[in-house]
Amino acid sequence: MTPNDEPSHNKLEILVVEDSLTQAQKLERLLESRQFLVRLAEDGRRALELIG
Repeated sequence: MTPNDEPSHNKLEILVVEDSLTQAQKLERLLESRQFLVRLAEDGRRALELIG
C-alpha cells in the first residue's frame, strides 16, 4: 500500500484510555504517525471527563 492508497480519515480524534504511560505513549506515537489526533486518559474516569 502506498501513501496515496491509504484511507483518508480527515484528522479523526482518538481517545486512548490506558493506565500504562509507556503503552499509551507508544500508541500515541503510532496513531499520530498515521495523522490521527490523539488524546490520552489514564483511566475511565478521566476519559469520561474528556468526552463529557
